[in-house]
Amino acid sequence: VDLIDRLPFAAVKVKRDSVWFGLQSKIYSSTEARELGRHIRWVVDNMMNKVLQPQWITGRKSEWEARCSQAERIRQVFTLLQEFEDEGVNWKSVQQRWEIDRA
Repeated sequence: VDLIDRLPFAAVKVKRDSVWFGLQSKIYSSTEARELGRHIRWVVDNMMNKVLQPQWITGRKSEWEARCSQAERIRQVFTLLQEFEDEGVNWKSVQQRWEIDRA
């Protein structure tokens, strides 16, 4: 899950390296879809609203989270992650956050 690598600390609520490295390890070792979905939801929940699309927060997030929780196949979770990256992330705002991190 390369989403984690594409997020600067200025875009997330939890700023400790150890938390994110531990999470990556959990994600890569996940063997069940619901477990993977739970980890992906944690990432999304820990992203600052400033880097999320407002219409996704108000209209799609809760339904998307439910689908993550109910996924039965890992492939479904990856499809949901792609959907989130396409519709939920404001990549322009993420880029601006990278600039804050680099300053």
